[in-house]
Amino acid sequence: MSTASTAFRERSPRSDSSAPAYAAGLLETDPEVTLQDLLDGPGGIAAERVRLHPTPGTATEQDLLAPRQRVLRPRRLELIDGTLVEKVQTGWFESTLASVLTAQVRMYLEKHRLGIASCGGDAYIKVLPQRVRVLDMAFVRWEHIPGQQLTREPCPDFVIDLAVEVLSASNTLVEMRQKRQEFFEHGTRIFWIVDPAQETVTVYHSVDEGTVLTINDEVSGEDVLPGFRLGIREWFQMATAAITPPEHENTAPADDAK
Repeated sequence: MSTASTAFRERSPRSDSSAPAYAAGLLETDPEVTLQDLLDGPGGIAAERVRLHPTPGTATEQDLLAPRQRVLRPRRLELIDGTLVEKVQTGWFESTLASVLTAQVRMYLEKHRLGIASCGGDAYIKVLPQRVRVLDMAFVRWEHIPGQQLTREPCPDFVIDLAVEVLSASNTLVEMRQKRQEFFEHGTRIFWIVDPAQETVTVYHSVDEGTVLTINDEVSGEDVLPGFRLGIREWFQMATAAITPPEHENTAPADDAK
């Protein structure tokens, strides 16, 4: 297996996880606040992803969990400093990449009972008092789950050991950096950014220092999932196969011999 990976360090943008433009109550206290200020808070996201009800800066966890949010516009939501923000809608291939990875990790966990793997959905994680996030795939070790019993709390705050995000076209670099920063500050040890378009996986152990793995490389669970390895080419091929119909075969019965 090739190991032609590339290490790099990102520049830190001006926006960070404590961006004041998204402080609760900003709209009421700052008469000069603009829509751009609100969009810059969660990483320069598209305006179409910001929910205006409840009023930005006033939303709570209860609003995040309210059934009406799903009925009016069924999207995965995150809570960012009192504002409900829609998580980028992934396509079938992107979501299948996350599902395949989760399945591979769960097969590993059948032999190595180290923790729990979750795939997207509404598996919320409270990384900061006013920030509740959703990951495309997450793994948490038992020692980070209080009493080693999975809580019924809808927004638990336990540490995610391995965090995985699959990029979509509308994700921004600032948005992804901000999310990494929040999770690393919360105790995450490894963060993978999967880029389906480039067929790469960038492995982060800190906010800005990453190693780009290509299609000929493999991802490793390191000391979080000891012994877990998955070839990136194999991973992408399994995802492709899962959304590709089987070849049409000629199954018509042969004519009876005359």
